[in-house]
Amino acid sequence: AANKRDTLDFFSHVRAGEILAQTDVVFLVIDATEGVTRIDLQLGGELVKSGAGIVVVVNKWDLAIKAFQDGGLQKFKDESLFRKKFTASLRKALFFLPEPPLLFVSALTGLRTDDMLAAAAGVYMRAGTEIPTGKINRAIQELMVKRAPRPVSGKRFKCYYVTQVSHRPIRFRLFCNSDERLEAGYERFLAKGVHEKFDLAGVPVFLDLVGKPKQAKRGFFVSQGTLPSDLAENTAASKNVRSTGGKFKAPKSTGGRGKGKNRGGKAAYRGPRAGVGGPTRLRSRKSRR
Repeated sequence: AANKRDTLDFFSHVRAGEILAQTDVVFLVIDATEGVTRIDLQLGGELVKSGAGIVVVVNKWDLAIKAFQDGGLQKFKDESLFRKKFTASLRKALFFLPEPPLLFVSALTGLRTDDMLAAAAGVYMRAGTEIPTGKINRAIQELMVKRAPRPVSGKRFKCYYVTQVSHRPIRFRLFCNSDERLEAGYERFLAKGVHEKFDLAGVPVFLDLVGKPKQAKRGFFVSQGTLPSDLAENTAASKNVRSTGGKFKAPKSTGGRGKGKNRGGKAAYRGPRAGVGGPTRLRSRKSRR
């Protein structure tokens, strides 16, 4: 029975992913008698990835209130304190969601079910928010001053400029000194600050980092491959020869010994030097006299 339930949960999970791609606002329904389950956490993660707006609906709230009235929850003084503690526990379990609105309803009695459409409409409107560039830059700067990010690859992380590139979902592009991803906790800190600053409750916010373009190293190099065997041998043999920019430059004639000219006016052939394509020409001391 457990395997069958897991299989059904899996296909429900896959089907939900297909639907989310075409959805603007989604209700994440939590059973008040069970609390947040493993499937609820998985679905919540898929909601954030999809970019759809989110409203959390706690169903069967009438049963939770009945349990409180029957004395099963004696540690709470009144219903408002019970609701407050329940909300805090729910927020803690769903910390990765974009501060969505919470509705406590009962599908059986109709308690607050009329508020669901209004909450969804509010999230949809907020998802279409366009934030001026100056305001989002000041907001990100204030957040980074309030809590500085940890160094990335041993360097201090810097953000030079921020601009909004889309809405539904809302996406910002941050031009930084590094495009390496920030810690997940720090990204949530920035996103939460943006939610609170611009009233984006229930709207996922995406941050794309754009690093400085890396300058290519100057000089000759071989990219994505190795030198052919014959070229590799010649390169190894002539590694001491300086590059002339692709143009062959013949060596200057020395005219024999020293810097003087040859008697016949032509350079005397002395043979190739060692290590540059040919054998060394040996000359005895006697022949040099």
